[in-house]
Order: sequence, then structure tokens, then C-alpha cells
Amino acid sequence: MKDYLSFQNLTENRWDYISICNLFPPQGGGLENAASQLLQFLTREKNFNCLAFYSGDTNRYYREDDVDRVQLNTFKIFHGFYPLVGLSYVSKLSKIMRLNRKATFIVYGRHFTGSIAASILAKIHGINYLYVDTGFEPTTFKTKYANFFADILDRTIFSLVYRYAKKHVFVSESSKKFVRSRYGRRVDNAQVILNGFEEEVIGQFDGWEKEKKVVFASRLLPVKNPDTVIKAYLELSPKYKDWEFYLIGKGKCLFDEMEKDAIPANVHFINKLMPQKEFHSLLAKSAIYVNSSLSEGLPLAIVEAAALGCILVMSDIPHNMEVSRVSNLEEYSFPAKDLNKLINVLEKAMSDSSKKGNNFHKEIAKKNHEVFASKKIFSQYWDILRNF
Repeated sequence: MKDYLSFQNLTENRWDYISICNLFPPQGGGLENAASQLLQFLTREKNFNCLAFYSGDTNRYYREDDVDRVQLNTFKIFHGFYPLVGLSYVSKLSKIMRLNRKATFIVYGRHFTGSIAASILAKIHGINYLYVDTGFEPTTFKTKYANFFADILDRTIFSLVYRYAKKHVFVSESSKKFVRSRYGRRVDNAQVILNGFEEEVIGQFDGWEKEKKVVFASRLLPVKNPDTVIKAYLELSPKYKDWEFYLIGKGKCLFDEMEKDAIPANVHFINKLMPQKEFHSLLAKSAIYVNSSLSEGLPLAIVEAAALGCILVMSDIPHNMEVSRVSNLEEYSFPAKDLNKLINVLEKAMSDSSKKGNNFHKEIAKKNHEVFASKKIFSQYWDILRNF
């Protein structure tokens, strides 16, 4: 590892754009992949020097995909997906801000401790930043007491990230509507920029024939509601032995409580975050993608799944329904915790896929290519950033 974290060799104005995110690929999920894609666009298409600053399992400075990356080891909770930043993180970020005042900073999510630290440091150093709201709503925990505490934090300390930002971007209309109800009219001029898939990456898998595969992929947290999907899989897999059911993600779920030989042979539990290319390859062959979340922003995975022609079977939360409407797939939605409805909708999607064939999936892909292609998305970001 380079002797970078001591900042002995750090020069002024080294970077043009600096992204401050919770985690970063291959860690994390859709939020982190979207942040990575934007930096790659700024580097490759616009020839800027970019830095990703985020939490990880080790202290590491490296360059990947043409982007400089500073990963700092932090203590984490919620199965490793919520870093708690400390003094080392704060001091290093403070120095980067002080030496890169001319850079444009992009801060993701108001509810992460790294984002809170970034907003306060930006205020101290007199730095403007673009805030990208990721769709957090403080109603996603198991108990009303946890939700009550999260609501208090969102009205106080989390709000600093939003309030100190010069400009705001939301990944969905639903997110903008929620934040407006919470923080007032200042959000009215904010722009909604949807998450988008990379055409070059997704294009590698165009034209693949669909197989009888159902996929759920997410961080395995209570808010993602994986156990409802598992129960549906266990109900359907004996009845549809010619279908394969995948549950992919890192964390804890109902499968951890089951003996390995109790899981049906056509149900596949992959307890890790799958590499992006491998994940796209699986989606390209899969007929159905499932999202059962209780709360979401605008998950990149569902955009990618739709762009690869998957039928989206999703909980009927507002953010999911925005994508379902674009895809004309509202009929495959279900109330988030309604197991019976999920089973019925999955059976309908499986039947429709078999009856309508590959052309049906191609039509889904076409509709989503028109809305969620990354070149369109990145051009919207660029219109904001170049005038920042």
C-alpha cells in the first residue's frame, strides 16, 4: 500500500471531483455502484481527476477503473453495512477538503455518519457540495421505538447533510416528495435524476435467451425483507422443479436457521455480494427479478434487471412503483409483507414468461433502455456539475 494515508505527499488541488459515499464497489449495493459509475464517467468522458472516499475493512489507497480511491477502516454495525466513522476518518477527510477547495464534492445519503461528518467539515472549510438523496425514510426498522429514534435523528443531525448542501439531487420523485414534506419548500428547485445502467456493460448481454430463473439480490437486512422471498421460494420450488430460485446477498436471513439439506435443490443461496459482471450474466439469463423491500431509494439492480428484460416482481412501495410504471409491470407488484400475494404474483410472472416467450422480455428491456440509459442520466448530472 502506498504511504498515502499519512498524507506526507498530498498536494493541493489534486482532484477535480471527490465523492463521499458510505461504501464503494465491490462492497455495498446500488448506491455505491451508481456513485462509482458517475466518477468513471467524469474521468473517462470528461478527463477529470476523481477521488472516491469511503469506508471499508482496511486502510487502503489504490486506483481502479481510472478513479483514485481512499478506503478507511471503520467500525460497522447492521451486518457491516453501516460504518461508524471516527477521528481518523474525520481528520483525513478534513485535510482532503482543505487542500482541494477548488474540487466539487458529491455527498451521498443524509443518514450515513460519513455524510454527516462531510457536511459539518464542508461548513467549517467553506466548501459547497452537491447532495444526492438516496431515498432514506425513518420507518424501516422492526420496532416503533427504533423508528421513533430514527425519526428524531432525521429531523436533527441527519438534516444537516441536506441543509448545508448547495444543490440537491433526488434519485426518485418519491424521495423528493418525502424530503419536501420533511424539510420544506427549499427542495422545490432540486432535480430528480434516476439511477441508470451502463449501456456498454449491459449491452454485452443483449439478446441472451431467457431461462427459468428467479433472482433476488440485495444486502440481507430486515428492511430488504428477504425472509418473505425465502418463504415464497420454499412454497414454489417443489411445485416448479424446472425453475431455479436464487437468493443472493451478504447478511443474515432465514436460510441461516435451516439445515443445508432442507433447502430444495432448485433453490440457490449465495451468501455474498456477487461480482458485477457475474451478476449481469445471471440477470441476462433470468426471467424474473424480485425486490421485496419495505423502503428503497431507486435501486440500481432493478434498473439493470429491467434493462436486461427481467419481469420485475416488486413490493408496492413508491420508489419501486416508479420503475414498474415505466416498464408497464404494475400488475406484478405486491404488498411488501403479503406472502400469499407474492406467491400469486410470482406464479403469474412465471406463467407469462413461459407463454409470451423471449419477445416479451425484449419489450421490457426496450422500454427501460429509453428511460434509464446512463448516457442520459450522466448528461443530467453534468449539466449540474459543470455550472457548480
